[in-house]
Amino acid sequence: VELFYGGDYVLNPIITILLSIDLFIICMQGAIGELVDALGYFRQERKMYFFYALTNLSLSIIGAKIWGIIPVFVATVLSQLLGWIWRSVIAYKIYFKSKARFYQYWFEQLKYIAFFTFSSAIAFLTIKFILLSKSYLMFIVYGILIELIIMVMFIVNYRKKDDYAYMKMLLKKVIPKR
Repeated sequence: VELFYGGDYVLNPIITILLSIDLFIICMQGAIGELVDALGYFRQERKMYFFYALTNLSLSIIGAKIWGIIPVFVATVLSQLLGWIWRSVIAYKIYFKSKARFYQYWFEQLKYIAFFTFSSAIAFLTIKFILLSKSYLMFIVYGILIELIIMVMFIVNYRKKDDYAYMKMLLKKVIPKR
């Protein structure tokens, strides 16, 4: 934003972090949300959407009047998190009827959250040590560097998992051999 429009339009870094967390939650709850939708549990979700809207609006309005724009993003993240938890309850406790699988699911999700947080922090700290003047080159170099760091961390962390082997097999099918 600073490169294209100037420093006057740059938002607080906390907002960038909150938007990243929001995107992470949206991506992580996608599969469980699709499952719940496909199963037709719309009645159970109706309560969630009401609570979701109530939480988001009330926290946003109250927070914005007192502290400004940041609480609006905090409210969105909290609402998304509540929706994710609610959908997992619907899937695991109502459909699968298994508290153990519910807790196993959240144990796995917490590991993904920890990995996301750790890899983001490492990437952020790494680019802080590389000082480039604000330019298009800096934007490109930082983008490539962040992607490489996260990709290497992903490979190192997940290379022995079944999901990694599956994704590797899919990539081999898509990318032609030369």
